Amino acid sequence: MSKIQLSHIDKFYGENHVLRDVNLTIEDGDFMTLLGPSGCGKTTTLRVISGLEKAQHGTMTIDDKMIIDADKAFFEAPSKRGLNLVFQSYALWPHMTVFENVAFGLKIKKMKKEEIEETVMRALKTMRIEEYRGRYPNELSGGQQQRVAPEPSPPAPSSCCWTSPYPTWTLGCASTCGRSSSVSIRRPAPPSST
Repeated sequence: MSKIQLSHIDKFYGENHVLRDVNLTIEDGDFMTLLGPSGCGKTTTLRVISGLEKAQHGTMTIDDKMIIDADKAFFEAPSKRGLNLVFQSYALWPHMTVFENVAFGLKIKKMKKEEIEETVMRALKTMRIEEYRGRYPNELSGGQQQRVAPEPSPPAPSSCCWTSPYPTWTLGCASTCGRSSSVSIRRPAPPSST
């Protein structure tokens, strides 16, 4: 492992100042966890470190080698950083907004436009993401994408079953879902011995 140092990193998405003067040192051999509420910049920080996003200000070094110098528009290629990133993936259509992703199954079922609007907005409100209805998946934080992905396409189920959501959900997301619907976690059965 290597020492990674971020100094005064700023990242914007349009007018949204996602990373604000981030200073972080991860020492060689450290195990670090980024914790925080949905939308606070955890995934964006990892994407900047890995080179999938470009900071607008600040520097980053790996073992004292300059990797990012945003003020000089220098960004080492992701393939030359010696890093791996495990992606969050929630099977969202990248060309559709949050609203369109949630409405997709309802449109296939040929529900009336007014009923789709009502059902989708109720689901978005339940998961506390109604203000993101016009955003695309790449404009959402990882936690926000998590809340779009399990939204029900059939109308108002009384319970939902996911194979194992909680390990990747933020505490807020899990508690919101737990309060707003009956959630059961189904784990795969162990392999039989026969």
